[in-house]
Amino acid sequence: MTSVFGGVVVVAMMIYIVVNALSRTFFNYSLPASLEIVQYLLMPGLVSVGFVAATLADRHVTADMLYAWFPPAGRKWVVVGALVLSVLTLAVLVWFSWEHAVYALQRRFKAGYTDVPSWPLYFFVPITLGLSALLMAGKAVIGAMRPAECYAEPSEHDGSEPEAPIRREIA
Repeated sequence: MTSVFGGVVVVAMMIYIVVNALSRTFFNYSLPASLEIVQYLLMPGLVSVGFVAATLADRHVTADMLYAWFPPAGRKWVVVGALVLSVLTLAVLVWFSWEHAVYALQRRFKAGYTDVPSWPLYFFVPITLGLSALLMAGKAVIGAMRPAECYAEPSEHDGSEPEAPIRREIA
C-alpha cells in the first residue's frame, strides 16, 4: 500500500512539474501556487510514505561497526535494544508531531502565502512515524523470540574490510 501511494505521489508530482514547465515555456503561464503544491503537499507526502517503506524493507541506515564484535546472543540484544530505543524515540516524535498537527488544523495552516491548505499534511508525520514505530515494535518482539543462533552470521559488512570498494581508475 505504501509503495502504491508513493508511486501515485511521484507520478502526480512529475506530471504537475512537467505541465507547469511546459505551460511556462510555451504559454508564458505558470500554474498557480505550483511551488507551494509541490513543496508543501506532494514532497512531504512522499517523504512520509518513504519512511514507512524503508521500515518495511528494513532499509534504514544502520551503523553496525560493533555488531560483529558481539557473540550471537549479544548481537540479538543489540538488535532488539536498538529497535526498542527506536520505538521509544518514535513514540516521543509521534506525540509532539500529533500536537503540532492538531495546532495546524486549529489554525488552518496554508502553504506559504497562498490559499492552498497545508494542515492536512501535518498529520502525515505522526501517522507515518506511528506506523513505523508499530513495525519496529513488531520486529523487536520477533527478534526477541528468535534464537541467538539466528544472529550467528555477521551483517553483510562486518567492518573488517571495505564492502565492494569503489575504485576509480585514472586514465
